[in-house]
Amino acid sequence: MSLSGSRPLAMQRLPVEAPVQVGRAEALAGARYWRPPDMRLRPRRGDSYVVVDDLVMEEEHRVVALAVTPWPTVDERGRLTFAGRGSRRLFVDPVAFQASIDKARANDRRLVSDVQTRPLRIGGAFLVRGLRRGKKPTWTALEDATAPARDQAKVALFAAVALPMPPQEIERLRLTKETAAARAATRRPPGPTAARPSV
Repeated sequence: MSLSGSRPLAMQRLPVEAPVQVGRAEALAGARYWRPPDMRLRPRRGDSYVVVDDLVMEEEHRVVALAVTPWPTVDERGRLTFAGRGSRRLFVDPVAFQASIDKARANDRRLVSDVQTRPLRIGGAFLVRGLRRGKKPTWTALEDATAPARDQAKVALFAAVALPMPPQEIERLRLTKETAAARAATRRPPGPTAARPSV
């Protein structure tokens, strides 16, 4: 297996120097939006990165708390960059949100059947288009980005705490983007006890 044409996950390291923080307008000026492999929707300005932050499923209170930020851009080194001042919280009806997710997943032939019918879980990440806040938030399109978002979080964590691997070890372990994407398409994400991601 050759490493040419694919950048090994273990080699996506953060720079030693701290990245320069830019404002939202500057970030959007030359923005190249993150588009995970095989994502059907092409991310664009106005799209939101939505993460299931909390699930309240008590008898009287049933609500999903979402963390919402603008869809991330990719810097010159391939790292995700979130513009703005952090996430906003949005509360939605779990039945309506699950129905939207189920509809989007049903149209996605890349997903295995157990993923297509998976219930909401803390940490689930989605591209949401046309999000309108209000008493009953609405959106025009939604796509599940949980698996690639988790992979990006792992890359950022490992890049921050691990030394680069020698190319021979990367090849031995088959840690390329292509093999990671193939594994992500078939594996089940951790259950509801997964730690909440910070957006």
